[in-house]
Amino acid sequence: MNTDTRPEIFFHVGLERTATTFFQKKVFPRLKGICYIKRRDHKRFRKIIAKTDHNKYLLSYEFFSIATTKLTEFARDYPDVKIIIVLRRQDSLIASHYKRRVKNGTDLRFGEFFETDISCGRLTKQNLYLYENIEYIEKHFHNRPLVLLYDDFKRDPEKFLKRIMSYLGISDHDQISFAPFHTSYNEKQMKVRLWFSRNFFIKEKKTIQSDRFRKLFHVYNRLLRHAIMYVSVMVPGFLISEAPLIPAEDLKRIRDLYKDDYERCKIFIDG
Repeated sequence: MNTDTRPEIFFHVGLERTATTFFQKKVFPRLKGICYIKRRDHKRFRKIIAKTDHNKYLLSYEFFSIATTKLTEFARDYPDVKIIIVLRRQDSLIASHYKRRVKNGTDLRFGEFFETDISCGRLTKQNLYLYENIEYIEKHFHNRPLVLLYDDFKRDPEKFLKRIMSYLGISDHDQISFAPFHTSYNEKQMKVRLWFSRNFFIKEKKTIQSDRFRKLFHVYNRLLRHAIMYVSVMVPGFLISEAPLIPAEDLKRIRDLYKDDYERCKIFIDG
């Protein structure tokens, strides 16, 4: 590696449900003028940088919460790294988490999920305050981060990509398709899935601790899930409740709860 100048290192801190996998698979490997260190090579990034001779490097790693030991240790060793982070408005973020939970077999309605279950795992009402992510980055890293909004990506992905490339200091890339990386299930399928979880006697098996049976039950759960989703397409429409899977009034309540926090993020971005 050229010892006269130190390379620039960029770190995409990918929060869950913000298109992190899409960018890792479809976008970052196609950027020109920067060495993208793939997710599978993340543990070896020090050796890769030491043994290669690029001016710029880009890492991307998915975090559920930014304030982790892993990122704190990274900041201690590489405080000059430039951070890219995408934030998703809280109502949209929770709705996305809930749909995944429905797909995976939860029997909770949306209101029940937000009021009770959301605080039982890694996702809590406290760590939904997005501006704390910006404060953490400013505290632990020397450079101003590039903070982006998931809504902007959905609205205009090409403009969104140009902002990333401008921050990286590059101007070219191979062809990129912004077609969805994963195809989502529709509202009808999700409603049938939720009804099945609430009313049918067959339940998905919970996480098994034994290595001997974990893979077996993982296959069982996936087969059951896909079978239900497949059959749901054939359920007549008149049997499906007209009530939305996620009530609009619940989403508004969440937006109002975190409105000030989200506005602080937008002010930071515009400033």
